[in-house]
Amino acid sequence: MYVNFYDTLSNHKDTLWFPEINPFNDLPFEKTGYSVNGFTNYSLSRSDLIKLIPESNRSIYNIARQRLRSGTNQYSGRSSSSICYDSDTIVAIAFTLVISDPGYIPYGVLGAIKVYNRFGHLLLDLKNLNVNINQLAISGDSKYVCYNYGYPDESGFLLEDGFRVYNIKTGQLVLDVKGHHMGIPYISGNLITNFSINSNIHTSYVFDTEKSILYTKDFTYKEVCDLKDIDNTGFHFINSNGDSLFVAFEHFKHEQIK
Repeated sequence: MYVNFYDTLSNHKDTLWFPEINPFNDLPFEKTGYSVNGFTNYSLSRSDLIKLIPESNRSIYNIARQRLRSGTNQYSGRSSSSICYDSDTIVAIAFTLVISDPGYIPYGVLGAIKVYNRFGHLLLDLKNLNVNINQLAISGDSKYVCYNYGYPDESGFLLEDGFRVYNIKTGQLVLDVKGHHMGIPYISGNLITNFSINSNIHTSYVFDTEKSILYTKDFTYKEVCDLKDIDNTGFHFINSNGDSLFVAFEHFKHEQIK
């Protein structure tokens, strides 16, 4: 996989090949598989696992099962990459290395993100993130990159899942919300929206990148199903009867994010 950059004003062209920029594709361990799409498989020993992923990174996924078993000394690692575009100005690429035992139980992950401008120049290089990256998005003003994280266990639930937002210019982590999240972060203008699910309660998190304010409010599942639009003023709902409802952000809890 690759991405082409072409600036029509300067006639500048460039190409980024995923296998070449994936930080997990050339680790000093035995390779058991490789794909032109940017995937690399590794065979790892217990000592390799300890060197790669600190105990703190392993334990956040499942403390009870992440302890190294006395009878297990063979693990596998798989690198992967995904991409997100924002118009024609910003490209964000995510990379994840997942380490698992022979029973495919995850023992830990490492993540990385690279953000490029339309000339192919690197703007942000996040390394050694202690989570895997599921979906990427870039704010409407191209100032923030955000992603969902979490790894599924046998039951299908995500272990230690959440939602993070980084400032592209400074590399600062400005928001890290832990909980059961769904889908890709929703971008609407200068708003980044996501939901945390707890039974019938869906907690909305709306980060206003212009005001640096986080708005939070609980809704029921039915209310979320009736949600039709999100703008700079609040949430717009239309129910099955065609009735409209508007909930302004002034009725949300709000927190100034520094």
